[in-house]
Amino acid sequence: MKLLIILTCVVIFGCTKVDEANITNEFTPLNVVCMNNVLSRASGTFPDGTEIGVYVSDGMPGQGYNGKSYNNIKATVKGGELVFPEKIMVNSTPAKIYAYYPYRENVPDPWNMPINTLALPNFLAGKVEDVSFSNSNVILEMRSVFTIMRVKIRNYASTPYSTIKYATLQNGLNYTNLCIKGYFDLRFCHVMGDVDTSPHVVRYNAPSGGYQLTSYYPADESAIDILVFPFTIYSSQLFFTAVFSSGNHRTFQVPAGRWEAGTVNTYNLTVTR
Repeated sequence: MKLLIILTCVVIFGCTKVDEANITNEFTPLNVVCMNNVLSRASGTFPDGTEIGVYVSDGMPGQGYNGKSYNNIKATVKGGELVFPEKIMVNSTPAKIYAYYPYRENVPDPWNMPINTLALPNFLAGKVEDVSFSNSNVILEMRSVFTIMRVKIRNYASTPYSTIKYATLQNGLNYTNLCIKGYFDLRFCHVMGDVDTSPHVVRYNAPSGGYQLTSYYPADESAIDILVFPFTIYSSQLFFTAVFSSGNHRTFQVPAGRWEAGTVNTYNLTVTR
């Protein structure tokens, strides 16, 4: 319809010069290579058959592209590429690809998707802009929308604290921005913590036999990982507590800083008494 209006103006008024090189009705299929960058200890590609939710739009997710509703398409990974139920054709109109994983059949509002770290620890999202006829082969990188606090503890105390039973991460008094429950906005690949309903104490339960302490820091695969929403940490706001099998505990204050989405934030702690 936009093209028809422009051409009509040219015929009637004869005062607008159209650069034909910038307008094309040529279409080409969209080809998407999908990369997987998760917050696990062993990142890799998606296995064949993985289902990913995709929106293609010339604006925000849900608004469609070239008059077609490319909303919450169930794309399937095959050989590292996304396979769509039918070909998605792009022309010179710039398109944006919005994607999330794992796929949900029912998404009432892609700008406000309920998520939490316990039920969806591997929730990923990605976005590609400026897709068009001349740029139809693109790479879509899916990243975690959460962040990890990784804690490595060693024991230098005279008391043989050998095993941690569980650990907690919690807000200090009057703070509520440590969240594990909230909403995801696909427009900006951004999460928003629900400070009213999200628990503000996150518990790590040690594996059977407990978390073993030694006099040296453990490797990444043996560290304590706590998955939370990205947020800014203020001074005297956040505290990590380790509870030992003996019933004793030690509390450490987390320094001020910023935990960004898709990052692992490592802290080396030492028990000295």
